[in-house]
Amino acid sequence: MSQALAEIEVKVAEQASVSTHAVSGGPTNINVTADGTQVRKLLKGKKRKKGQTGPVYERTWFLALCLVLVVGFIIWGFWPASEEKLLAGAKPLMESSDPIDWNRAYDKYLTELQRRFPGGKSATTVQQYVDQIEMHKAEEKLKLKNRLGKEPSSEGERLYAQARQYEVFGDRVTAFERYQSMIQVLGDSADARPYVNLARRQIAQIESAGDGKPDRLEIVARAMQEADRLYDEGKVIEARKMWNSIITLYGNNRELVPQVRKARSRLANKEDPDAEPEESGRNKG
Repeated sequence: MSQALAEIEVKVAEQASVSTHAVSGGPTNINVTADGTQVRKLLKGKKRKKGQTGPVYERTWFLALCLVLVVGFIIWGFWPASEEKLLAGAKPLMESSDPIDWNRAYDKYLTELQRRFPGGKSATTVQQYVDQIEMHKAEEKLKLKNRLGKEPSSEGERLYAQARQYEVFGDRVTAFERYQSMIQVLGDSADARPYVNLARRQIAQIESAGDGKPDRLEIVARAMQEADRLYDEGKVIEARKMWNSIITLYGNNRELVPQVRKARSRLANKEDPDAEPEESGRNKG
């Protein structure tokens, strides 16, 4: 097409030149007849030689090739990534120890995987990654509420917080039991899934510790001794926290009523310097 247009342009220019020359009366050997025979002969002699097709960038095959390449790049750029490619992008981010990388993986890869490949071969791994992110968010949310003195806003959050209190206190026996109970109670509830997974994680950690399951009475007795030691060393705030923890955690435990009563007495006597010492009062009685 490009070649044909170029030839037409040459023909028109040459014909116009000959016509102008003839009309102006200039000397010419061309006899302009009605049928234009001599003009056609002249133009025929002026045709481009075979092979003279102009610059490469004007040739049809070159333009067609460029069009194909442009369309190919557009398709390649907008073609959705495969399941394997998305998972490969998420994996290094989820193996990072930085939760910010986890969030990037979730936004860029995991949501796309769950949307496009809900039953794909990567579904189990993707769900594990999502659970990892949700567990971290739930734990950080609970820590913030504890710092601000706010109450848990869901049953899963409340049960996990209670079990975690026992573990922090040092009573892994009760913590273990509480974690197991909340798993049974909450089951497969979608809203409680992060806290159930956290409970499973803590159970695994307690079991892997390999320190056995000491008796609750022994645990509380050691806590009482530790509180007394802290108080004697002048660490009054730490001692009071220990006594309060015993009262809070075991106040409704019939098995530990004497220990709870003792903690209340210690707390009351330490708050009132003029109060009669517990042991002296007991001896007098």
